[in-house]
Amino acid sequence: MSSRPPSQQPTFITMTADLGNRTAAVSNTAQPVQQAPAQPISPSSQAAIRQQAQHGEIPTTPTSTSRLIEAEDDDIGVAVNNVPTDRNEESQDEKPQDEEKRSPSSPELDRKGTVEIRHNGRLVLHVGTDGAKSGRRTLIVSLDIIKNLSPQWDAVVAGSAHKCLSRKRHVRLPEDDADMMQVLMYIVHTLFVEVPENLRFSQLLEMAQICRRYGVSGKVLPYISNWANPHRPKILMQGYEHWLYIAWVFGFTEDHDQLTRHFLLNCRVNKEGVLMKPGTREEFSGYIPQDHLNSIRRTRVKTLGSFFDTTYNYVFSMEGGNICQASDGLPGQPPLASDERTSCTFLNHGSMIRYLKMWAFWPPVTNVDKVRNSINEVADILTRIPVVALNAGRHDSVTTNGKVTADNASASRHAVCDAGRVLAVEIEKMLQGIQS
Repeated sequence: MSSRPPSQQPTFITMTADLGNRTAAVSNTAQPVQQAPAQPISPSSQAAIRQQAQHGEIPTTPTSTSRLIEAEDDDIGVAVNNVPTDRNEESQDEKPQDEEKRSPSSPELDRKGTVEIRHNGRLVLHVGTDGAKSGRRTLIVSLDIIKNLSPQWDAVVAGSAHKCLSRKRHVRLPEDDADMMQVLMYIVHTLFVEVPENLRFSQLLEMAQICRRYGVSGKVLPYISNWANPHRPKILMQGYEHWLYIAWVFGFTEDHDQLTRHFLLNCRVNKEGVLMKPGTREEFSGYIPQDHLNSIRRTRVKTLGSFFDTTYNYVFSMEGGNICQASDGLPGQPPLASDERTSCTFLNHGSMIRYLKMWAFWPPVTNVDKVRNSINEVADILTRIPVVALNAGRHDSVTTNGKVTADNASASRHAVCDAGRVLAVEIEKMLQGIQS
């Protein structure tokens, strides 16, 4: 391990390289919807609105969503979703088991097998699978609206390779969540009365996945705050680790930075050096991109390397000279013995090495990747070296916490020499650099 002066601090990084651009992209995609104050709508009126909307009989008013194009394309065929997924492996619902009970209720969606979102729509989306949590659903939508949503959607719609007798084009989306795709279709078809006010954490995660995959984060921008705010107080809890992905997709910069620091400070690694979720023995999996995790791991290694470099440099400095800072020659104080400063240094040197051995940090750690403790755990160990001070008159050491008497007056003079306290100050400075 290369030496580094104790005052040199590592450069800490966060995974926000494209987050600012992402935020700008989301903001530019859609304008916030300016809505009049909500008025009560009777059940019969809601039913009438739904029926009119499905038949294209009511005009579209919000400017934040795609314009409803009346002309439909006569193209025919079947397209299969080839958009790459961001999941590292099969997605998992990793929230606490009781989160479903504490979270807002599930939206009351029409979950019948086929949902006609646009009357006589010429694009048919076959979403999900029978074994998925939301099941499988067929959504009949406007071809022109969907293909103009984003380049990703245009590529999906244009990917038809087979002709069939029907005038409709069919797209199969087995990897997408049927509920959240249905909500997205309501939004882009301006059926706002059908859009739920609340989403569970697992649903919001699926919505983020869909928005990321098809480049339509801006389309849900008017709703995202209401969906996200109920969950924000819980994002540091176990089971909410994937909020980092939600924050990345929707441009929640503060949430993203907060979770990044939380993972950096509190993640341990297993024997293979793979990051584990804070407070657990589970590896990260599912939605969080691997480059995010690699960035956290690299910064973790750099930080721990700085901790150990600072510690070992201080230990080695005691071998080449005295670190004793005891005052000498002040009125009312006896002069220091000729070898007192050397004895003080010996005491600090020996006690520090013995303490480091207790934690397997001595002999010096040469491969920081093998340290499985979190940054906070290592910092706690290195800032809790027992406080000892030389008592030259009694030829032993005492703590500096007791009342100063004639017997421990010499010890009080050496309290400022405590090597553990000096090291703790340096470690705390580096921790503050991460937290700020």
